[in-house]
Amino acid sequence: MNQSPLKLARLLQGIRQVDLSKAIDVDTSIISKIESGAVRDIPSILAVKVKIAEFMGLPVDVLWPPEK
Repeated sequence: MNQSPLKLARLLQGIRQVDLSKAIDVDTSIISKIESGAVRDIPSILAVKVKIAEFMGLPVDVLWPPEK
């Protein structure tokens, strides 16, 4: 099974989805959908990704590498 970089980083940091969602003030289902790739990169999702990266102390492109 191929894990998303976000999920791997979150697990390595010991952060649960619910804790991440509370920290950045979004619903837990949004975190789940972002991790699974089930959401499109619309401006509101991109803003959430920036909040996640800032909270985790990682660059956005580490959590969501550019597609080749």
